[in-house]
Amino acid sequence: MLNYERVLNVQIELTNALIGKLVPYHILTVIKNEKRQMVDEFSDCSLLFTDMCSFTEYQRHKRDPREVVILLSRIFARFDQLCEE
Repeated sequence: MLNYERVLNVQIELTNALIGKLVPYHILTVIKNEKRQMVDEFSDCSLLFTDMCSFTEYQRHKRDPREVVILLSRIFARFDQLCEE
């Protein structure tokens, strides 16, 4: 039974970590406490989850982080454009 509880606790921590990456911290606290709260509403919103090939290697070799941000901005602007089309 003790092993089951340990496995369950690990899974709960992993789930909380994943949710914590998807929602703002204050919303995560609300979710954990099972309270209802008004949240921000957006009339038009999309979430994009992506795994960009070789991105980690690319950003590792850039000395100026602004170059990485500029690249990401261009990529996501193009995604937005394609979605509108």
